[in-house]
Amino acid sequence: IKNKTIELLPNFKRALLQSDPQNRELYLSLGDAFANLTAAAESYGLPFESKFAMGGDVVGFISFGNLVATKEDEKKLLSLVKRHSNRSNFEDKKIPDEFWNKIRSLKKDGLSIFITTNKDTRDRISKVIKNATKEAFLDKGFTDELSQWIKPGLAKYKDGMPGYNIGVPLPFSLFMPFAIKYLNLSGAQVKMIEPLLNTAPAFITITTKGDEISDFLRTGEVFEKIFLEAEKDGIKIGVFGAPIEIGENYKELQNILGTKERPQMFFRMGYSKDVPIMSPRLDLEDVIV
Repeated sequence: IKNKTIELLPNFKRALLQSDPQNRELYLSLGDAFANLTAAAESYGLPFESKFAMGGDVVGFISFGNLVATKEDEKKLLSLVKRHSNRSNFEDKKIPDEFWNKIRSLKKDGLSIFITTNKDTRDRISKVIKNATKEAFLDKGFTDELSQWIKPGLAKYKDGMPGYNIGVPLPFSLFMPFAIKYLNLSGAQVKMIEPLLNTAPAFITITTKGDEISDFLRTGEVFEKIFLEAEKDGIKIGVFGAPIEIGENYKELQNILGTKERPQMFFRMGYSKDVPIMSPRLDLEDVIV
């Protein structure tokens, strides 16, 4: 933070060398943060200017005219706090067309949003997700890295994925890091995600013409805008990274969608009354330089 400007920088100490070799997810998260900060500013009626920046360590700027709130959009602020990646089965309930119209309006030059509701197409995409997931859990480098972020469901953490957050009972959560690191859980993982895919009324894929840092940032920003709109409307999101990051599974996704653009994010959407215990959050002091 410099005067009335927030600068966004990547923290490469938190990079995931195995599951995110291009730093795609790292920069997507910065695009997410950019959207969250501007949404918060809009919620309080603060005058600001924002832009992404390329060519240096800083990837984004948000500069404020003043810090005097003129309003308080409680619904948008609550969506910022309550948003979460949902790992529950979704209800048999259609998402209204009005919502899809809002999402389609977020499309930009060089960035496309594919909304897949047709069951046959969803089934084809589900096969890609399951193949990518199986491939990931057969990769020793991936499972070694993942095991370091899985936590027993015993306490509160600043980081990682505790058992209580991903729906794993306490007894198994104690054994889970060892199991991921040393056992072949690929089949079990595929079985676990199958109902998540089958119950989802819609899949969303964000694609871009390029595959550079600027594309990752823009994708993260658009994804977060979708995320916040969904949370406001009671619609839940569950992200799947495997079809984007693992091997060349993204090419099969391209074929199904009929596009030459690079898939950057894939997630399912639907309704669920199940809300998990929230993911760990770093303290403010941990993310300010």
